[in-house]
Amino acid sequence: MTTIERLLEVQDQDLIILRIETELADIPARKAREWERLQSHKSALQEAEAGVQASQAELHQHELEVQAKKEQIAKLRTQQMSLKTNKEFKAMSDEIEALERSIRRDEDQEIAIMEKIEASKGAMGEQQAALDAEQKEVDEDVKVFDARAQELQQELDGLRAKREELVDGIDADWLQRYEAILQRRRGAAIVSCANGVCGGCHMAVPPYQQHEARKQLEMVICGYCGRMLH
Repeated sequence: MTTIERLLEVQDQDLIILRIETELADIPARKAREWERLQSHKSALQEAEAGVQASQAELHQHELEVQAKKEQIAKLRTQQMSLKTNKEFKAMSDEIEALERSIRRDEDQEIAIMEKIEASKGAMGEQQAALDAEQKEVDEDVKVFDARAQELQQELDGLRAKREELVDGIDADWLQRYEAILQRRRGAAIVSCANGVCGGCHMAVPPYQQHEARKQLEMVICGYCGRMLH
């Protein structure tokens, strides 16, 4: 076999290796896109949780205010027992009634807040269920990607081992030039010049290069794209 023919065998392996390496390199990004699917569900759930916490804090504040007002009313009633004039008694009664009205308003607000909390908790339950369902799907998809990566890696290891056998004994200059083109092009480094045209860039190849390429005895390089010709 000529050096070109041997390199063509190597290239068959290398093109498969490049394809597998590309797919392997893309798997982490594909897994990341799967995890991104969860983010909208997580954000909605976190927002709902924050809303519930804010409502609970607001409810607690109302409860503290109601308790303080009730304690104030109790003090006023105690003080009222020692008042000596009807005018003072009436003024304090009015103050107590104002506090009682304020308490009723606070309690109405507490009811509204509790209803809001219950509704938010219901929404949280739905969002959690949606997140759990999405998480299950994402976990399954990621398992598929992991299995595919393992499969590809095993195949890649085998191809690389076979490649080492194929390149054994190939002229070092030819191999070095071939590998440099392969890495630069990330594709075929050796192409045919059938019908006088480079199979890589499709530019016309001079007749003397066509002749040398057909003999496959000399390294023939396309003057346009730099690929090796055969």
